[in-house]
Amino acid sequence: MATFATCPDLHRHPSTHLAGLAAISFCAKDNVDDELHGVPPATSYIFGQSQFLKSLSHPNLCEYLDVIKGKRDRVFVIQEHYNNSLGLIRSTQESDEREGVLKGQDLSRTRSWAAQILDGLVYLNTHGIAHRTLTLSNVLLNESGAIKLSNYGLYNMTKGGSLVQFSIGDPHYLSPNTLGQNYTSGLQDYSVDVWSVGVVLTEMFLGESFWRKDRLDLDELISSLFAIRRLSTKSKSWIKGCPESIGLNPVVLSFLQSGKLANQERAGFKENESDLQDFAAFLRECLSLGESNSREAAQMRRHDFFKSYDLAHGISESLTEPTPSLWHEKPYIQSSFLPDYEGEVERLRKAISEGKTLTDDFETDEQATKPRNILSKLPLSQVFYLWKLAGGDVEAQFRRNGRLVGTPAIQLLPKVVQIAESSSGGSREERSSVRDIADLFSDMTCVLPLENLEAEILKSIHEPNKDQFSWDTDYFLFSDPDEMNFLQGTMGENKSKGKDTGSSSNSGEDGFLYPDSMRFTPGTPNGATSKLSSGLATSGALGSVGGLLTGLQPLAQQPTKTRVKVPLSIREKDLGYQYQRLAMFTDLLLQYPASRAEILHHSKIDIPPLLRGKVWAAILGVVGDYQQVYSNFDKYTEKPTDRQIELDVPRCHQYNQLMFSPSGHEKMKRLLKCWVEANEHLVYWQGLDSCCAPFLTLNFNNEALAFSCIQKFLPKYLKDMFLHDNSKVIHEYLAVFRHLLSYHDPELSSHLDHIRFIPQLYAISWFMTLFTHIFPLDKIYHLWDKILVGPSSLPLFVGIAILQQFRPELLRSEFNEAIGIFSESFPEMDIEKCIETALAMCRVTPPSTCWLSYDQESREMRRQLSSGGEGGAGATAGVANGETMPSGQNGSIVNGENPASTNATSNKTSDKQQPQQESSRRSRDLELEKRLSAGLGLGQGPHGGLNWWEEPLSIETMNSELAPRIHRSDFVRLRQQALVIDIRPEPEFRNGHYPLSIHMVAGQLELLVHILKKLKKNYLVVIAGRGESGPEFASSLVREGFQRVALLMGGIDALRIAESSPPSAVSSVVASGTAPLSPSLAATNTTSASSATTPAICSCRAIRQVISVPSKVKEEVVVHKCKTPFVPRSTIRRQAIVRSTAVSQS
Repeated sequence: MATFATCPDLHRHPSTHLAGLAAISFCAKDNVDDELHGVPPATSYIFGQSQFLKSLSHPNLCEYLDVIKGKRDRVFVIQEHYNNSLGLIRSTQESDEREGVLKGQDLSRTRSWAAQILDGLVYLNTHGIAHRTLTLSNVLLNESGAIKLSNYGLYNMTKGGSLVQFSIGDPHYLSPNTLGQNYTSGLQDYSVDVWSVGVVLTEMFLGESFWRKDRLDLDELISSLFAIRRLSTKSKSWIKGCPESIGLNPVVLSFLQSGKLANQERAGFKENESDLQDFAAFLRECLSLGESNSREAAQMRRHDFFKSYDLAHGISESLTEPTPSLWHEKPYIQSSFLPDYEGEVERLRKAISEGKTLTDDFETDEQATKPRNILSKLPLSQVFYLWKLAGGDVEAQFRRNGRLVGTPAIQLLPKVVQIAESSSGGSREERSSVRDIADLFSDMTCVLPLENLEAEILKSIHEPNKDQFSWDTDYFLFSDPDEMNFLQGTMGENKSKGKDTGSSSNSGEDGFLYPDSMRFTPGTPNGATSKLSSGLATSGALGSVGGLLTGLQPLAQQPTKTRVKVPLSIREKDLGYQYQRLAMFTDLLLQYPASRAEILHHSKIDIPPLLRGKVWAAILGVVGDYQQVYSNFDKYTEKPTDRQIELDVPRCHQYNQLMFSPSGHEKMKRLLKCWVEANEHLVYWQGLDSCCAPFLTLNFNNEALAFSCIQKFLPKYLKDMFLHDNSKVIHEYLAVFRHLLSYHDPELSSHLDHIRFIPQLYAISWFMTLFTHIFPLDKIYHLWDKILVGPSSLPLFVGIAILQQFRPELLRSEFNEAIGIFSESFPEMDIEKCIETALAMCRVTPPSTCWLSYDQESREMRRQLSSGGEGGAGATAGVANGETMPSGQNGSIVNGENPASTNATSNKTSDKQQPQQESSRRSRDLELEKRLSAGLGLGQGPHGGLNWWEEPLSIETMNSELAPRIHRSDFVRLRQQALVIDIRPEPEFRNGHYPLSIHMVAGQLELLVHILKKLKKNYLVVIAGRGESGPEFASSLVREGFQRVALLMGGIDALRIAESSPPSAVSSVVASGTAPLSPSLAATNTTSASSATTPAICSCRAIRQVISVPSKVKEEVVVHKCKTPFVPRSTIRRQAIVRSTAVSQS
């Protein structure tokens, strides 16, 4: 199912091929008293109400693109525009009358116009909108002559004209029923537009004005409208008895009454008499007056006058039914040449590389009459967005066109005394009654120039400095070569493994529509595009976009230190970069959910702001008929939480124009009430409104999509935060946050502990709202772009990055000063630097240090780690890179077995053991899930109970510790960069220890601090026995300023149990492919299944070393160091083969 296949903002309707952009401007009413009493200003209401107009899409309506608030309550409305209109045709005919041009239009064309006008009005009425400004100038014609209604939302967005200082609509086309009509009844009275249709069609057909020339005076016209309304109360068919004194044009009145025309007046047209009678009857019905909504556009569209038109165009009577939900039941593939819009971008790039201009051989003969080839394929909303990126400014354009010239502000002050008479003459009273012309509305549009936009896009794409843009960089994987990267393997960087064998992969980058390096480079053929053109298919049966391509080689490159990352603020304002990102994400969204893997991949770089709402929905995995799901919930019945919601919503991000508007308040209330209804097991806590605000503002016209995103987002990133009793969840989260802070910045952590500035005082609102309570929405968008595609632990590192931005101030502060820092400085924070710092810490942090008992990702990792056959928690990855202890050292064979014999016999027994292993694995997984759900540990001990290190820690224990605990699977990965300190008693250390570890007495740490710091290891791992000595020693290391200190879960006992257990089931799963690994767990298997073994316990005789420590009293410290090196398994096998060969030869 293609979720967004029919979304209008991702398509360019064929009827808008040559559409332009234009804007109108007006000033909202400035009511200072309302603002003082807490009432939103008029501009806020207009801004919120106008957002709905942007969601309307119909072939006979001009698309609304944006509404911008300018200075001094000025509003600019941008919409689709065409230069031709019925008003222009009418004025052209009037100017050409002297040359013998026929007046009016033939009946067939008038009938076609009438049908299209009514079709557009029917669509507006089904969406609760009355046009109210229908005039000749507001009925536009596109290049093919189709009708396009404009300015249809002015009455709706201005609350019936009550929010502006001018009347809505032209009195010459307004119905008499509109006189004195209030806003509430006028908003739902669709019959007034039918009158306007009758006036417009009459003038176009006859070529005559509907009113006499003396009715150009407004007072006379209003008198005529009142007279008609009085006449209609006496007779429904007021036209038959209408006197000429009423003010109608005699030619018009004659035709309406008789349905006939004098031959001399229509000498050039041959009209059928019966058709003329039908048309006159249709006009009389349009102009009849009655009760409100007595005649609507849908009813008039079914008039007999349109039977011939509908028959000729194959239109059924069902055209007036409401449009169906934007949902397709079948997969949808837009085009087989998605990447470069049917070759146009490739053709333009080739022309520029050959030195040709836009007017040379840039277009084919067929396309020569179709300018803006690139722009004609983009949705109009994207065209306007690119126009602004190219330097376009609507208000500046109005000023250049002289549309904002009004009375100088000094002359509008109430106490200005003019000494001399103005040159214009007139008395002081006359001058004081003249209103400022800048406050009045004029339907004259200001056309936005698009002539040079295409050239600007191409110029921006081909600028020489575009090489600095990181098209092929995934910054989740970027790290120093000397550092560990625990995200490698978890963020999808391991693409297809079958490219060497010629097989294609649906999930790999070589199956993507848009490889990372794919960009348009001058003079260089785009290999990706040519391969895409030959390899794409449009079969709807394909499971993913990756199946569309075969044989493409991966083009992505990993980032290097020399690559310069362009700041996100620059990338979002770069015209060429955003054009290509918009084109790519638009194509991918049209094929979602088949393209979800590729959307996730490219979103890790950045997300185009214009498409952020739908991209977030795709990342979260929103599928299905979300509109129906949302409509099924009750959002209007009163609930106990309504009072708190009423208090929270008006305070939620009120600096944002959408959230401040009354429409935004109503939408947010419905969203929150729907969430309460849908999640009965959860409760509404303050802060939920802030979490919902980003989704609402990005999907303001689609509450259902916003709600679906919220339903997907909260369980993943804020799971159990909205339980009735969430104290345990919050305190566990804060304890892990404190451990990670100590892990990365022990100095800052120790200082905050010293001044008693604990996370409970400042961080609860951070994590319960994912920082929406402290950051403005524009920064939240950028922050959540990375949180959504990152691991669930990323918010913890964002919190640390926030503290580190204020590190110098915090280290100098006491308790009161620290509180003041957080209450004042957040708006000024560099959010991009914060994100980069958080990602850098997340990459080098072992995932097990962030495990939470309630987090789904942590539980999945633990379940899979525990699914092995060992008695304990089951290590997944053993010695990294296939290394192990050499066989022959210390008089023992590794793990008590010969590696060669073990490998030789494993294949023989695997087939027999597979059914038993599968049954055992299922039962074990079920038991693990029960334990995890109950908050218990992971595996079982040797006698069926929990291992001592798997017993759940209390919150008090976690708060008393400073260093996190690390699982042995992560320990194995980082051991080559870690200093392993064993603090068990010396006899236990001699009985078995980890290779290359150091033994020392915990109480002698202060004497050895300077020596440990000289070793300059990236990680410090403490191995201890059961008890409090291990956590206390690790905390002491943190207080001494050591970074990345962790305590090994289970110490040497966990390693012994893993060593004595059969190989992990994870290895067999990887090899057989029977069950998928979680993304985080897959990181431990980046090399091969053979490397997933457990490191051996060394029993060598450690070297005893006595260290003299200079102090007032000369002291000596004894440490023991293991010198047993690691030898790769491949080396051991190679040596065994050499020895066996030598023996056989001898």
